[in-house]
Amino acid sequence: MKISDYNDGLSLLANIGVIAGIFFLAFELQQNTNIARANAYQQLNQDLAVVREWLVSDPVLDELYRKYQIGQSRELDEQEIRRISTIVRSMIAAYDNAYYFYTLGVISESEWRRFFVGACFQFRSISSDDRLRRIPISEEFTDFMRSAIEQDECTFSEESE
Repeated sequence: MKISDYNDGLSLLANIGVIAGIFFLAFELQQNTNIARANAYQQLNQDLAVVREWLVSDPVLDELYRKYQIGQSRELDEQEIRRISTIVRSMIAAYDNAYYFYTLGVISESEWRRFFVGACFQFRSISSDDRLRRIPISEEFTDFMRSAIEQDECTFSEESE
């Protein structure tokens, strides 16, 4: 056997190693993407769970939030609105983040749709009370939600809720 035959064999093995390495990297990238997706989804759910904890642990706050939910936020005084706006701000931030993750492809369409239902309710509610409109929301999310409401995409049957 000639040295060139050994070199050809080594080159072939090296090329096979490179191809195997590329497949391994692709597999690892997919695994990391799945982990990032799961972490993002878990964090969004955790953010909303914290809000639910606040409501469960404070009956007065829970009652104020119930008034807000049924459209009676105009009956709340400024101090009550400040308390509610803390809750709403946290929820809107979670929905804004969910939208951002969705636009990046971090969470799927079905995962986003779950958050979208809550986002519609919160966005409509803050839009109907001038005192709650001061809650900071990204421009992209605001534009998306306004468009969704205008196009009647925020109307859900009882089955979808």
